[in-house]
Amino acid sequence: ATLNSGVTFDQSEVYKTLRPNVFDRLGGEEGTKLLSTLFYNRVFSDSKNPWFVSIFASSHKKEAIDNQYRFFVQTFGGPTLYTDKKGGRFMRLAGRHAAYPIGSRSATRWVEHMISAMAEHPSTSVDGELRY
Repeated sequence: ATLNSGVTFDQSEVYKTLRPNVFDRLGGEEGTKLLSTLFYNRVFSDSKNPWFVSIFASSHKKEAIDNQYRFFVQTFGGPTLYTDKKGGRFMRLAGRHAAYPIGSRSATRWVEHMISAMAEHPSTSVDGELRY
């Protein structure tokens, strides 16, 4: 991951030290749900990149939003919504996505959609520390 992203594991863990935490900065559960909705609205309407949308072919938009929302809530300091839904199967992100055709091109497109979603989100658009 470091090779493709330029971010070390230690750098990726900095979000855990932010106060208030990312969950609260996003606006709690409502703000986190909004971020996931903004993101997946972009993903599922990415008509210029059908190869990217095809990665999500086995997902329904509503389910994708809910899974990411729950994952983000738990990861960013909120309640354990993800493990509550998945029955305690809180797997590492890479393992969860190993069966999908995700390479650096796909990862880059994912990040582009997330940056756009964050730019539109009322909390992240004004919180420079949270955006980057």
